[in-house]
Amino acid sequence: KTEVSENEKLPPDGTFDFAKYSYYRFPLPFVSNLASGKGMLTTEVAIATYGNTLAGEKVIEQLETLNPKIRSAINLKLSDQNLSDVDTVDKRNKLAKMLLQEVRILVDGPDMDEPSAITDFYFIKFVISGAQ
Repeated sequence: KTEVSENEKLPPDGTFDFAKYSYYRFPLPFVSNLASGKGMLTTEVAIATYGNTLAGEKVIEQLETLNPKIRSAINLKLSDQNLSDVDTVDKRNKLAKMLLQEVRILVDGPDMDEPSAITDFYFIKFVISGAQ
């Protein structure tokens, strides 16, 4: 009998299905005015998940199903930012962590008993225009 850990699943063909990262990239960019009304923020984002193939596909399906709800939450948070909130890499990383928590709450629910399969939130593009 072959022992399989929690992160692995033994498919019928006998090969191992090791846990791996999968990425969900939103098909459209996020465009939002800055809170001050002086400038616009355009971002493209991706969300990383970690798990075996079946678990990863399930999370990607959830992200696709919840796309409008997640986009709305991200857009609301982005429109709440001032230029001074996103003008350095450290501040953008802080924003990414905040958005990661928002996405986790929407996908996993507010009472997360287990670790989330959603591991990271990435800015693929981050452009501030028209800010003074």
